[in-house]
Amino acid sequence: YSFSRIYKYFDLKRYKSVPVYFASFVVLTFFVYLNIPMFFKYDKSKLEEIVCKELNVECSIRGKTRYTFYPSPRIKFDDFIIKDFTDKDKILGEIKNVSIKISFYNLHNKNKFNYTKILLKNGKIYLNLARLKEYKSFSEKKFKSKPINFTNGEIGFFDEKKEIATIKNVGFNFNLKKNIDKAILKGDFLGDKIYISLQNNKKK
Repeated sequence: YSFSRIYKYFDLKRYKSVPVYFASFVVLTFFVYLNIPMFFKYDKSKLEEIVCKELNVECSIRGKTRYTFYPSPRIKFDDFIIKDFTDKDKILGEIKNVSIKISFYNLHNKNKFNYTKILLKNGKIYLNLARLKEYKSFSEKKFKSKPINFTNGEIGFFDEKKEIATIKNVGFNFNLKKNIDKAILKGDFLGDKIYISLQNNKKK
């Protein structure tokens, strides 16, 4: 074969921009896909059911809901109230900012969203020391959740109505896996740094 004769039929200069166009098309398609959930309407009651069912508590969303794809796909809402499961007239937690991370898959269908992590930021948890046994029983038997990350928060300890102490600048991570549950708590407590690591190895 005479490759020189074949080569003259192709003007490579005409096709040098094709890779650029293809890459631009891929990026644009991916960007459009990430923004599809922005056009959905999110029912607060359904979001409450999703999050509270995961936490196995009653809660309510008082702020607005919105979607963002940066830094990863997630649904955000404000003023999140968690009711105390030992006394539904009391509040267990008030969180200013909440994000629910969503998997990249099935973003075009909100009914098939896969929620992967709960992010809580800027809030306070109220723990009644008189009900520690109830809290312990709840965590052992009923608490199941996607991974939780709580930052820039506080955990207040009360004896009924009197505040006893507070852990400030809280950083809390909880991860529930098939064979092990793990939680790490960091913060400032009574002028000192506190670090607590809890691990539960599951049995059959």
